[in-house]
Amino acid sequence: MNTSFLLNEITDYFRLKLQKGPGELREEALYPEVVNPKLRFCFAAFQKKFNELLLFYNSKAQLNMHFNADPSRELMELLEKFKDFKFGFEDTDKAFKLVETYDNVLKFIEPTLSPSGGSIIPEEYNLFSILNYDPIIVLDNQLKVNEKTKESFSLMMVNEGSYARVYKYTDTNYDTSFALKRAKAELTSTELTRFKKEFQLMKSLDSPYILKVYSYNNQKNEFKMEYVKHSLKDYISKNNPHLNASRRKSLCSQLFRALKYIHSKSIFHRDLSLGNILVKVHEDDSCIIKVCDFGYLKEKKKHFDPGRYSFCWEFE
Repeated sequence: MNTSFLLNEITDYFRLKLQKGPGELREEALYPEVVNPKLRFCFAAFQKKFNELLLFYNSKAQLNMHFNADPSRELMELLEKFKDFKFGFEDTDKAFKLVETYDNVLKFIEPTLSPSGGSIIPEEYNLFSILNYDPIIVLDNQLKVNEKTKESFSLMMVNEGSYARVYKYTDTNYDTSFALKRAKAELTSTELTRFKKEFQLMKSLDSPYILKVYSYNNQKNEFKMEYVKHSLKDYISKNNPHLNASRRKSLCSQLFRALKYIHSKSIFHRDLSLGNILVKVHEDDSCIIKVCDFGYLKEKKKHFDPGRYSFCWEFE
């Protein structure tokens, strides 16, 4: 099907009906992901008309259970236009559909519509919730994720350092455990800046041997990150008698790879210890080193100041 011809036809239909064109409907703001201005206009126009007619249908359901003849015919025509429009784009990258609530209510109403004398509103009809601030049409190639969920999860503290506490929680949406690193309330502005810099730096790194971080909450000064249960210290303490030479070499090799990558980015960790090197143990018994805690990181400067450096180490 010639989708360009169909799009122009529906656009012209709504231009005439609404006396407005692309860029002139409030509802267009609900479809920012739709790049084509005519398609965005048509989505907005369908939403505007469906909402107007369903709002009137609600009012008549409360008044006398009779939907007038003119709006009955208008809704019948609008439904036919929408079906043709949807069918025309079905096998394209712009395929779309109504959200489930609208699809269900319109499928319920459509068989009761009459082209003359008005339509009887079924007794089983429940007043419909109109969407004025959310789109009623979604593209099939979109995944809508609600990141504004108010769902809360129980935190369990698993570690504490000078600047922050680390918590574990299970996100039931993903059935996965995450770690949350939260800055302590008493941090100075300088220390808080360092805390944020740690997140930004870790976010910029991409290596299987660096702990993944995901998002930063400016209100709570905390960031979400990959959860790894074992530190290298714990792992060795529990498994040392059973670790063969191959496993030991593998862990060392992974750590060297991590450091090589970090140094290639002109960054110095400056706080490596058995406690902030983690070991992710998988079900197949494979183990992956994860370097974390970049709070004391130092970026390489062009000019070295011999008066401002120190060496720190600890024998375990």
